[in-house]
Amino acid sequence: MFDRELRELLFSAITRAEAALKAVCAHEFTRLHPDEVNPYLNPDYYDSRRRPSAVALIDKVFKRILELDGNPRNRGDYGGKAYIRHCMEDHNGQVPLWVLANDLSFGQTVWFFQVQSPAVRLAVAESFTGLYADTHDGPRRITIKRLDSIFNRLVFYRNLCAHDERCYCARYDGRANENVY
Repeated sequence: MFDRELRELLFSAITRAEAALKAVCAHEFTRLHPDEVNPYLNPDYYDSRRRPSAVALIDKVFKRILELDGNPRNRGDYGGKAYIRHCMEDHNGQVPLWVLANDLSFGQTVWFFQVQSPAVRLAVAESFTGLYADTHDGPRRITIKRLDSIFNRLVFYRNLCAHDERCYCARYDGRANENVY
């Protein structure tokens, strides 16, 4: 009983963290590339040191979502999300990142954050620093490295919760259960 309640509580909190990361990443990336069509498909807009990973993300995630939704065979009950199809059909294939982000898994969103240019990653970290200050008694600087650590751990725990695994004795990176909060 206790573990089920813990999973439900964790899942609820992690879902909010996921939504925040999607929104902030989409906002900060788009803010740096405001006048371009689907700029998330351009590998030059990602960290050059992580280019192979960025290209894999573009090919395996973004293009796949857009291809499925742009394919006329994917109409109806089985293919594509209506909100993406709407953008593809009514806006000449332009799908804003904030729309596309809804179709990303939490792991894909973290991957997107991790391959961003240093400028976008810094802007995301600064946004989370501001969110922290708005919701806590005192300010705390949230660094890029800390965000990586937090979100990698949250993806791990989210997957435990979603697949009905035990959380109370989970080990992340071989370490005993750490303070997820």
